[in-house]
Amino acid sequence: MPIPRSPWFAATLVATFGLYSCGAGSGAGAARATVRDVIAVASAPAELIASLSVGPAGVERLGADAETGALAWAPSDADLKALVTARRVLLLGNEFEPWAQRAGLPPSRTITLAGGLSPDAVLTTATVSHTHGQGPAHSHGGAVPTTWTDPALLRAMVHGAGELLTGVLQTPEGPGAADAAVARHQSFGEELLAYEEALEALKSKAAGRRLFAVAHGLEYIARAAEMPLLVTLLEIEAGGGRNDHAAALLEQAASEPGHAGVLVWPGPIDEDFAKVAKEQLALTSVRVELGYGGDGDGLIQRLTQSVTHLTAAIAGE
Repeated sequence: MPIPRSPWFAATLVATFGLYSCGAGSGAGAARATVRDVIAVASAPAELIASLSVGPAGVERLGADAETGALAWAPSDADLKALVTARRVLLLGNEFEPWAQRAGLPPSRTITLAGGLSPDAVLTTATVSHTHGQGPAHSHGGAVPTTWTDPALLRAMVHGAGELLTGVLQTPEGPGAADAAVARHQSFGEELLAYEEALEALKSKAAGRRLFAVAHGLEYIARAAEMPLLVTLLEIEAGGGRNDHAAALLEQAASEPGHAGVLVWPGPIDEDFAKVAKEQLALTSVRVELGYGGDGDGLIQRLTQSVTHLTAAIAGE
């Protein structure tokens, strides 16, 4: 979701670079002294990945929106100051953090995990410009940012972060750090295995039937379950308005055989539309939490629970 330009970017960047650049009265040594021993992140997936590498005590989470996480986050002046003074800023990339393009992050201390992923493994969608009959046209498409919902890509990002963050923090974790790190990775491995088993169960119950979703983000889960995916882009607004063209496409698709009988919502379910979908299209609405918000510590468990819930809905349970 693009973030509208606002005056705080310009004002904050002027203030930030005034404080941390090598200008009059401040040498390079003074600028380096402002760097704090912390890994700054702005989403639950990045928090999980950073915590596995350096331990929770070394991670500073910003932009903790419980519903949408970093996608809809607009950093405040204090947030930007925290970001530019962190020892490292860990980004997911793949267009997940649109705010980062204008935030003036220090290039030498910013790590973008998507850069280490195989381009062939990252899913993209076609960019289609459209309008709802009012206001300017807008578009969707590009990289699907929910890379952490793919177990293989999540493992790759954890491995990459581990290599890049080893020895970065100058303050050691203290006695028992090695044992704590082993325990963190063991717990992560067990949780990820349970998530993979949930994806296999979804694949078995779905049996290749088509899946409908109201927004992008579910592509990796659909790929793992070998389910063709139709993203309807209903874009239902708070006032009840929706993309009528997309709704018509959904109606047509639901009339054809071979679908799973569910409509997946990566965010809150619009109850009015869910009622119409159930009564007129025989589609059961299911919310799947993709981990945009919440705590990184519980990310994989939430993914597992959502996939299990989706599987039950497809099975009619």
